[in-house]
Amino acid sequence: MATVSTKSAVVGWHELIAPDVEPAKAFYTGLLGWTLSVWKPGEADYPMVHSGGRDHAGFFARDRAPHWLVYVEVEDVDAVVAKVPALGGHVFHQPEEIEDVGRYAVIADSTHAVLAVITPSEPAMPPAREVFCWDELATTDLVAAKHFYGELLGWTVAESMPAYWTFRSGEHDVAGLLVKPAGAPAPAWLTYIKVEDTDTIVRRGLELGATVAMEPLQVAGVGRYAVLVDPVGAAFGIVDPKV
Repeated sequence: MATVSTKSAVVGWHELIAPDVEPAKAFYTGLLGWTLSVWKPGEADYPMVHSGGRDHAGFFARDRAPHWLVYVEVEDVDAVVAKVPALGGHVFHQPEEIEDVGRYAVIADSTHAVLAVITPSEPAMPPAREVFCWDELATTDLVAAKHFYGELLGWTVAESMPAYWTFRSGEHDVAGLLVKPAGAPAPAWLTYIKVEDTDTIVRRGLELGATVAMEPLQVAGVGRYAVLVDPVGAAFGIVDPKV
């Protein structure tokens, strides 16, 4: 496993978590042509998305509701986790050291959206956006979300388009923020994958057993995007950034 960031409070890794990751591996490799590498932490295999000479994400078999987990790099995991309860959040997984990787924890914000924080063992490559190109938080409480991430991670917020905000860490855009659409699942982080043709990927995804949570939509200045749910039940976005 390799994290992909040296900057504080930016997204450094993604991980597909599901009770059985084999169907997910087959789906994403078939859908997107991904190549998988394998890291062996001890006896278990940890499959990873490999592209452009680097690793971008992992598949982790765990008895949890299927989802893509966003990892945010921080300078001190323990210090960050210590703030969570006072900010109205919850710690799901206390800080734990992984040899040759770093120290991580899994938390939920004050509206119950789950993410991970990690302090890498050593500096790694800068953020890469050629595979996982964006992340966004859909929340039920904008004020609470802005306060939680501002106090916890030092993120600032700026409105980038009507009804859509951007989290920033210093000069770096980190993620998006919006009010959870009516009928959408509980507050959650959504990961976007860069594709060459959104409509083609949606059609191929349906053939491979995905469902469409949001039909393709063109957004000026952003590109054409859609939201799918993979066959194991994890939601993800796709975006063709051509505008």
